[in-house]
Amino acid sequence: MKRQVPKRVIIYTGIYTSIDIAKAGEKYIVTSEMEVEYLSNAAQEQEIDNIVATALSSKGAVGSQGAKNKYEQVKAIYKFICDDFDYVMDDANHSTYSALGRHQTVCQGYATSLYRLCRDSGISSRVIASQTHGWNIVQLGSL
Repeated sequence: MKRQVPKRVIIYTGIYTSIDIAKAGEKYIVTSEMEVEYLSNAAQEQEIDNIVATALSSKGAVGSQGAKNKYEQVKAIYKFICDDFDYVMDDANHSTYSALGRHQTVCQGYATSLYRLCRDSGISSRVIASQTHGWNIVQLGSL
């Protein structure tokens, strides 16, 4: 007896899994495979590094806002993202690179970009994701 779930099941954008379950006598044999498709390449990651460094510099879109505390820093990052990105539903627009490099993205690109800008500013942030949406949580106080 062999039971197989669908060959390729998406569990998050760019991550797929397949599982085979087979009975061999009194035992069950479970085989699991995972395939990861990266949303950016090494050159794009370098470009992201440069864009983030420029945006956060004292002359950049975020750094030039003159934020006095973490709350003002997050507001400046949020403003930069909202002013700079267009929401464009497309399979190619799910990455930090599509947001920061091409200025077109969906919620996942918004969330990963905010995370990256916060992280590089020393602000604790996380991306929260479901099957259909992504968003952030940001720690501003001590809780």
